[in-house]
Amino acid sequence: MEQSPQKNSAHNEQFLHRLQILTDGIFVLAMTLMILQFDTPELNQQMTNLEIQNFLFSQFPALGIYVISFILVAFYWVAHLERFQYYKRTDQPHIWLQLLSLMFLVILPYSNDLSTLYTLNFPVQVFCSLNLFFVGIFSYFSWVYATHNHRLVEADLEQGFINSLKQKTLVEPLVSLLAIIPASINPSFWGLTFLLIPLVYIYLEKSNSQK
Repeated sequence: MEQSPQKNSAHNEQFLHRLQILTDGIFVLAMTLMILQFDTPELNQQMTNLEIQNFLFSQFPALGIYVISFILVAFYWVAHLERFQYYKRTDQPHIWLQLLSLMFLVILPYSNDLSTLYTLNFPVQVFCSLNLFFVGIFSYFSWVYATHNHRLVEADLEQGFINSLKQKTLVEPLVSLLAIIPASINPSFWGLTFLLIPLVYIYLEKSNSQK
């Protein structure tokens, strides 16, 4: 027996709501697990002030990696929030595209651990860049799929706005790939490349506001 359009619509809204809850939960999990890369001294170990100072200084590389990774995930989460407010329904392909993005998001804490253990290691930086790329590229494809012929969004959502979100969604994955190039010259440049992300966002915001 075929379900009524009203019932199908209710099911779609329920699936969309559950997908949003799952996505938010995994973002929270990924952000939280990143803190585990920091070392902690043994509780029963007596340390002098100098040893404590040296221990804290030794955590700076891990802190830098944590800050970069957290900010990148935060950008992805903000983009996720921005897109989800325009989804009115979902379907199987859209759900799976979103799940593929989340699969790579869950790997990010592991990428962080590798970066902390092997600081300035080029193969590890390539792995982290590809990890970030796949998180973003599947998010991009989910938005492209959802907005094609206004498949999962309102019919009156402006095409110009859809295209502007496409551009913003591509920023992080493309910068993540781009970071491999300077890292191949000097691994110290890898983290600096991600400073392009807020600059590109600002440029896109100004460009779109002038149209």
